[in-house]
Formats: sequence, C-alpha cells, structure tokens
Amino acid sequence: VHFNLLRSKDEIPLSVVIHGIPPSYGATGVQSDLETLGFEVDFVQNLKSFKTQPPVASFSYKVVLKRSPRAASVMELTRLGLLSNIRVTTYNSPLRPAQCSNCWRLGHIAKSCHYP
Repeated sequence: VHFNLLRSKDEIPLSVVIHGIPPSYGATGVQSDLETLGFEVDFVQNLKSFKTQPPVASFSYKVVLKRSPRAASVMELTRLGLLSNIRVTTYNSPLRPAQCSNCWRLGHIAKSCHYP
C-alpha cells in the first residue's frame, strides 16, 4: 500500500482557536456567525477541559476553515456576532503521530489513504 504524505498548502485547512466564547453560545452559533462573515467553515468544536470528571465545556472553540484568501483574516477578529473581546490564536495540535480513520494505521490520514 502506497501513501502520499505530502499535500499542497492549499489542501491543508487552517485550524484556529477562538477564545472568549461562552459554552452556551454553541458550536452552531459560532459556525453560522463565521459563515455570515464570509468564511468557509469545515467544522467547529468546543475544547473541553479534561482536568475534571466529567469533562467541562470551556470558553475556547477549535475552528477549521478551508484555505482561501479570506481565511487568513480570521486572526484579526475581535468581535463575533454579539460577542466582543474575543481572541484568535493558531491551533497547536497534540504531539502524537497522525492516524488514519480509514485503515487505522499510523503515519498518514484518511485523505491520503489508498487502502480499499
């Protein structure tokens, strides 16, 4: 099985974390507000705090945007919908090897998997 681990920069989505959004606002609210501003959103996820049992929703959301000329301007956001004083940072993924969700092998992702 041959794998292609390299993707062009345009194929790699932009992952950011938006801080300062209350958990009650919801992922769908964040996504609709970003789409209203003209961003192409792949998905939005609340970053839960796993320091407590059960995990508690936090004031930070991970947002994955499709690459476009407009996507880079997400870093300059200070308002989102009715919310102000938000802060946007780049997402730093955990240090663990990539795992394919198609064949479950390590070292590549499903988009570059050639397993049947």
